[in-house]
Amino acid sequence: MLRRNEDIYFYTPGRRAEAFPYQVVAAGRTRAAPDEAPIRRRFNQHVLILTLDGTGHLEVGNRVFSATAGSLTWLDTSGVYAHCCAPGLRDWLFLWMGVRGYGLDRIFDFTRARANPVVRPDNAAETATQFEAVIARLQQTATDMDAQNNLVVSQLVACFTQLRAGVGEEPPESAIDLAMRRIRSDLKRNWRISDMAELAELSPSQLHRRFRVATGTSPVDWLRRERITAAKRYLVETQDRIAPIAARCGYPDPYHFSRDFRRIAGQSPSAFRKTQGR
Repeated sequence: MLRRNEDIYFYTPGRRAEAFPYQVVAAGRTRAAPDEAPIRRRFNQHVLILTLDGTGHLEVGNRVFSATAGSLTWLDTSGVYAHCCAPGLRDWLFLWMGVRGYGLDRIFDFTRARANPVVRPDNAAETATQFEAVIARLQQTATDMDAQNNLVVSQLVACFTQLRAGVGEEPPESAIDLAMRRIRSDLKRNWRISDMAELAELSPSQLHRRFRVATGTSPVDWLRRERITAAKRYLVETQDRIAPIAARCGYPDPYHFSRDFRRIAGQSPSAFRKTQGR
């Protein structure tokens, strides 16, 4: 259901659009009132927001930000987020577009957009013109829409990247890197996909996609291999029996552990230990 003061235009890119790195799949204009509930729905796409008037209240993970007039906001709606009009203030008026395309997840990470999703372009009026042009093309289904919208998204992403340049010398830890590090530190835990997704502040479907990009495999397969890798270390470095090692690596059933170990390592835990001279 559309809100009372909202115009939305959708687009389903065809084969021609696949020739371009970026596609706009939806765009619109919104006037959010202070008494309206926050938007939290996960659309599994990146959203760019240009605030024209008023103040937006943004929540990304457990952090809070404000989007004031002239600011450009980048949200990954596959993660935990919310946005609404700032309470007690006048209506929040903004333009927005939902985009998808090559490399957006990585750019989102290295620009630290999750840690601070709001920047301020030098020329907000020009940026507003870009947004309005995209909305007009979606409304009219212009024949050059794919090429022109790709150009606008490229320019907006470049603008965001330039404004975030020099935020820090060290590259930020991505959501997947952070999740993997924390999971490795507690392999004994009975990790479910929902637990991993919550840790990475992503939806389960987005977690699967990000994991495949980062590791080439699924979260479940990655976890299984991490557990077997840790078990190899314990088999070589300690004299512990198989069952305690299995439990320490997240296998309460030693027979299940032995089956997975043999399937991945090509030999039983006992045989592996012997080949390592233990």
